[in-house]
Amino acid sequence: MPEKNFPCGMCKIFSIRDDCEWRHDICPESHQEANIECPASGDWVFFKTDPHIKCQIHGAIPKPPPPLIYPLANLKPDWMPRMVAGFMDLAAWAYRSTDAEISAFAEKLSLAGVDFIRIFPPWCEPNAQPPYTMAFSRRTNGLFNLDLPSPEYDIQLKRVRDIFAPYHVRLLFDLLDNCGESWSPWKNNVNGMGGIYANDDIARKYLFQWADRIMAILPATDGHRIGLGNELCYPGDDMSNAMRAWTLEVFKPLGDRVFAAGYKPVSVSGAPATGHWCHGVLDPDHSTHGIRDCVLQLHNIGLIEDWDPNFGSDVRAYAYSDDGINVKDPAKRGVPTATGAYGASNAERVKLIAAWWAKYGKDHDVPRRLDSVEFLIRECWFSEPLANLKQESLDIYGIVGDMMGFNIRRKY
Repeated sequence: MPEKNFPCGMCKIFSIRDDCEWRHDICPESHQEANIECPASGDWVFFKTDPHIKCQIHGAIPKPPPPLIYPLANLKPDWMPRMVAGFMDLAAWAYRSTDAEISAFAEKLSLAGVDFIRIFPPWCEPNAQPPYTMAFSRRTNGLFNLDLPSPEYDIQLKRVRDIFAPYHVRLLFDLLDNCGESWSPWKNNVNGMGGIYANDDIARKYLFQWADRIMAILPATDGHRIGLGNELCYPGDDMSNAMRAWTLEVFKPLGDRVFAAGYKPVSVSGAPATGHWCHGVLDPDHSTHGIRDCVLQLHNIGLIEDWDPNFGSDVRAYAYSDDGINVKDPAKRGVPTATGAYGASNAERVKLIAAWWAKYGKDHDVPRRLDSVEFLIRECWFSEPLANLKQESLDIYGIVGDMMGFNIRRKY
C-alpha cells in the first residue's frame, strides 16, 4: 500500500476530496501529482507508473541521455613512475577550446596512461592580448597589477581541472618559470616587484600570494601537484652569495609553504647550479621530508647520447622531462612543433628512459626515485588546436610503461 501523509495532489486539484492523505507521485513533465491507488482519484488520475514511460497528459517522456562513462582508474603500483604530459600554457589558452574538445583531449591522455598534465604560469608575451587569459590585470602601459588577479584566469584553470578530473588526470602546476621571466607579471608590474629572483619583502609577498591562489584552486587533497619552478636560472648561475641568499630567503620559504599545504612530492628544475642548490635547500638532510618528497626534474631532448650516466646522487629523487625540440638528425626525429622544430622519436626516447630506469628503477633500495616521466606535447603545446594531438605522442607512455613492467593504459 502506498505511503500516506504526503501532500495531496490530484484529489484536491479536481476538488474530489480535501482530506486525502495518500502519497502522490509527480509527473516530471507536467509537475502535477497523481496516485492511482487513491480511492478518491477516480478516472481523473495522471498515470505515472514510470516517469519515463507514460503520463496520461504527455504520453511517453523521453529518457535522459545516459551518464558519461569514464575510463577505469588503473592505479599504478607505488614503484611505477607517474606519467606527465607537458602543455605549458593550457589554462591561458583554454578559452579557444570547447568543453567537448578539452574532454576529448583529456580522454586520449587518460587512455594513454597519463597521470598529470603539467602547466606553467601564463607567459604573458608582450604581444599577447585577450582572449589569451592573463593571470593579472594589465594596464595600457603594458605593466601588470599584482594586486588585481584576473578572475577569468582562475575560471579557466578550474574549468581545465574539472574536465580532466573524471579522466584520472590531475594538474602539476609550476609556480615560477624562467623561460618567460623577462615579460612575466613578476618582472613587469606597478607594484615594485623586480622579478622572481628578487630577494625582498615585496617579492616574498607576491610569490606567497601567487602560491596560495594556485593551491586554493588545485588542492593537494584532490591529488594535484605543485612544482616550484621550471628551468630556474639565477642570474649568472654562479653559486654566488646573492644566489645562495635568494634560495634560502625566497625559494626555500616558498617550498616550505607548499609542503605545509600537503603537497608531496614537490619538484623543481633549473640550470646546473641553480637547480641543484634549490633542490638541496628544500630538505638538505631529509630530516623533515623523505627522499621522494623533494624531486629534481632534469630536462633532455630525448637522446641517450646527451645523458650522463655518472650523474645523480644516492640520496636524491629525480624526475625526467623530455621537453627538448632541437634534434638535428632526421633519423632520430619525432613529432615536430607547429614551427617545425623536432624532438626525438619514440624509439630514441625509450632508449633514454631505459637508461634512467636501470639506474633509478624499482629494484633499487628506494623505490620510485625516478618519480615521474614527462613528454612535451609538441604539436599542440602552446596555441595550436588540441585536435593536432598525434597518436605517436600518446603511444610513448604505453611503450615506457611496458618497458618498466606495467601496462599503464586505461580502459573503459
